[in-house]
Formats: sequence, structure tokens, C-alpha cells
Amino acid sequence: MDSSTDVICTVRNEILELIDSYTNESEFQENLLHKQYCFYYYPNEWASGPLWLHHIVEKFDTHLLKK
Repeated sequence: MDSSTDVICTVRNEILELIDSYTNESEFQENLLHKQYCFYYYPNEWASGPLWLHHIVEKFDTHLLKK
């Protein structure tokens, strides 16, 4: 990762806010795929959007701990 710690923390917090906004999978997918312009189609590999995004947050946390 070449991003600054501040950028990573900002994105991490935005992801957590997105997870907190979860009401149902259909609306979550709609938001990610069409409003957030996420080009990764997570349903092929993950049971839910929040599960996938928690994985991303864990990756950020691991990276931040190494700094």
C-alpha cells in the first residue's frame, strides 16, 4: 500500500460507516455497485457485503499495525 496512514484511516472509517448502514443485502449491493461504483462483484466470493468489507478493514488494520 502506497497510501498515507491518514488516507487509509479515512477510507477505513468510511467503510465502517457503510457497514453500519446495512439494512439488507439487496440494497447494500445496489449501493456498492451503482452508487459507490465498486467494480468488484463480491457475491461471487463472499456471502455478504459486510463480510467482505470487514475483510478489507482487517487488511487495513494489519497494514496499520506494521507501520
